[in-house]
Amino acid sequence: NNLQAAPASTERDIKFDAEVEPGSALGVAIVYGDFSLGATGTVTAVEGNKILALGHSFTHAGNVNYFMTDASIIGSVSGLNGGTKVSRMGNIIGRVNQDRDSGIAGILGTFPAVVPITVTVKDNALDKQETFNATIAYNENLVPRLGASIAYAALNRMADSLAESTVDIDFSIKTNAVANGELARQNMFYNSSDVGQVAILELMQALNLVCSNTKEESNIFSVDVNIAFDTERRTASIVSITPDKKRVKPGETVNLTVELQPYRKPAEKVTLAYTVPLTARQGNLALEIHGGALVPVNQAMANAGVITADSNKSYEDKIKDFLNAGRNNQLVVEVGASNEVKTVKQLRKDIAQIKRAQARLKKEGKTVQKSDNKVDTNYIIDNVMRTTLSVDKV
Repeated sequence: NNLQAAPASTERDIKFDAEVEPGSALGVAIVYGDFSLGATGTVTAVEGNKILALGHSFTHAGNVNYFMTDASIIGSVSGLNGGTKVSRMGNIIGRVNQDRDSGIAGILGTFPAVVPITVTVKDNALDKQETFNATIAYNENLVPRLGASIAYAALNRMADSLAESTVDIDFSIKTNAVANGELARQNMFYNSSDVGQVAILELMQALNLVCSNTKEESNIFSVDVNIAFDTERRTASIVSITPDKKRVKPGETVNLTVELQPYRKPAEKVTLAYTVPLTARQGNLALEIHGGALVPVNQAMANAGVITADSNKSYEDKIKDFLNAGRNNQLVVEVGASNEVKTVKQLRKDIAQIKRAQARLKKEGKTVQKSDNKVDTNYIIDNVMRTTLSVDKV
């Protein structure tokens, strides 16, 4: 029952008028296409378009939504404890809707709800790419893991190696779970052995988000994944940060020149814009610049022992947090974390300061040009560095 690539010469399709009889070979599948996951067995009984088969369970999951296929027996292999048939699934002929201890049951001529997935993998070194297509029988509990497994299998088939690699991956999930109809994400990953294991985790997380909507069942219309890989290490460390000005006012934007040292390559410089918060107090403002996926050390310390009730977040907020999460190849700048808990008095002071800062900007004919406080790079950023600005009184 492992996820396997289908033979390239196999042409499989839907057969609407299939006929089977007791003793016929029959297939049941959860994934169908260039990769397949399923099993074959024998038809036990036929009653009209209803089929009983296998004589034992497949996944023992009760009410199910699987592909029913015809099958062919290629041969058999003898063994000490009994022989094993060598078989191959063929055309889709119906839907398996029951998976019980005594067997599977299904209906000819009706077909399961599905999630189509397309994975395109490119080998940058060889300038070669291949596209794989598969269809997953829809099951909320299985789609996240199977979708990620198909992407992983496609990458492994192209790379054919567990050597160190860097992967660029982007995916798009067409779904009614989000207002614009698409859940999309890009990121970059590096691993010294099997980069595929980490590269597909966000895809699995995104599919799990879509499938875990507690308000209503969400439809997934398609999943498109693009993966490009290099058999090299594309990481970089921050070695210096130079602000274009050290003294700033709340609401101003400062440009930070960040020097990066890529792994075994010449140093590069990247400019990162940062907008000073309107609530910034007079004095030193500590900033932390790090890779998008890294949690700065002092922030981790500040959060130590704090239990975050993620389950209290709305479904929409969970989607938003996922989409806004920093990426491995981004430089991100933010104010250093603090353990301070603001009182009502301090919050009122913050509001008063915001009003004064806004009035000053208006008098100067300026507006707050809010920057993204992040910038993309060609490398995975692997460290954290700090710098300090001096904030003038409003």
